[in-house]
Amino acid sequence: MIPLLALAGCGRTGPSPKEAKQAIKNQINAALQKEMAAAGSNAMARSMATDVAHSAIAGIDKIKFKAVSCKSAEQGIYRCQIKMAAPDGSTATKPFDFRKHDGHWEYIVHPAGILP
Repeated sequence: MIPLLALAGCGRTGPSPKEAKQAIKNQINAALQKEMAAAGSNAMARSMATDVAHSAIAGIDKIKFKAVSCKSAEQGIYRCQIKMAAPDGSTATKPFDFRKHDGHWEYIVHPAGILP
């Protein structure tokens, strides 16, 4: 029998695979909004930003997030290793940082993709 606390997610450190994927997609959408604001009325720049964001989200959707293992780092930031599987069956484990913000998980983007 599964304890009720486990069902509620209590005691878990870091996001679930589904929450991690959604946090990354949210960050892509936030970046798109910034690019759209910077592009102003430049239709070509707006179109290119939209195409890049939609391609990135489509790519994320094709990847299956199989497992997330996190450690609490500092100041509410969780350093997570995410095991992912591509449609061709290949797998990889990559590091990501997340923090809880207003009740949802937020992916932290580091400059040049380098984790501190």
